[in-house]
Formats: sequence, structure tokens, C-alpha cells
Amino acid sequence: MEPRLVSLILASIVVGLSCLTGYWQRKAGDAAFAAALSVDTASCHVMFMPCSNWIKYGQRFKRLE
Repeated sequence: MEPRLVSLILASIVVGLSCLTGYWQRKAGDAAFAAALSVDTASCHVMFMPCSNWIKYGQRFKRLE
């Protein structure tokens, strides 16, 4: 086979596999989004930065209750 043909075939395989990977990641993201929508947000909170020690954790969570 000619080198150009081989490189074209390999490039098409790479593109096809990357499209397939993107499809799987999108489907996984859709499932994760649907699961997140069903979570009761009244019992959830978000921490943006970690505390430096356990005393600060206690103080921060005490304010959330």
C-alpha cells in the first residue's frame, strides 16, 4: 500500500474513535446531569475551599446548620 493511503486510513480511524469517545462522554454527562436534578438540594451544600484544620471545619459546618 502507498504511505498516503495508510496514513489516510489511520487518520480516519483516529477521527472515528474520537467521535465515538465524545458520544460516550456526552451520554455519561447526560446521565450525571439527570441524576443531579433528582437530588434533594435542601440537604446539600457546597464548600469552595478546604479548611486548614479540623477546628475550622467544625466552625464552618456549625454555621451551616
